Amino acid sequence: MKRALAGVVAAVAAVAVMSGSAGAASGPNSVELRQTSPTGKITVVSVGVINAVGRDVPLSDTTDKFVYPEGNIFVSHKALDSDDSFKKDDCVTRHEESGTYKVTGGTGDYRGAEGGGTYEARFVSVGCGKHPERFLFTVSASGRLDIDNNG
Repeated sequence: MKRALAGVVAAVAAVAVMSGSAGAASGPNSVELRQTSPTGKITVVSVGVINAVGRDVPLSDTTDKFVYPEGNIFVSHKALDSDDSFKKDDCVTRHEESGTYKVTGGTGDYRGAEGGGTYEARFVSVGCGKHPERFLFTVSASGRLDIDNNG
């Protein structure tokens, strides 16, 4: 579960994708990631330089690939602060994390992507068994994205 959480965080942190445009673009970009089951897909929504909906593919605990229709963005992330809690009486697990991310490249229309910013991640799981009754993982990231795929 920690790897899935890290993947989502990284994905959110990646924050960038320019939907269907070629050439150069630069500016603010935000990304929201959401996962509603421990084994479900992680949806990524980018707004700004990239306006697209895609999915997150965790590559490691600190790197992710955001897959969009027009290309991919690669993101690395680092937690700076985190807090975990578990309430035994109602089996509620919580994790909150904040940190920084860096866009380390891209493919397709996002070739030459770079940038970075900050993110906040939240995870809540309710249930005492192997399969939680409720599960929600979200990441909000914002920062700057530069794409120059002409070179």
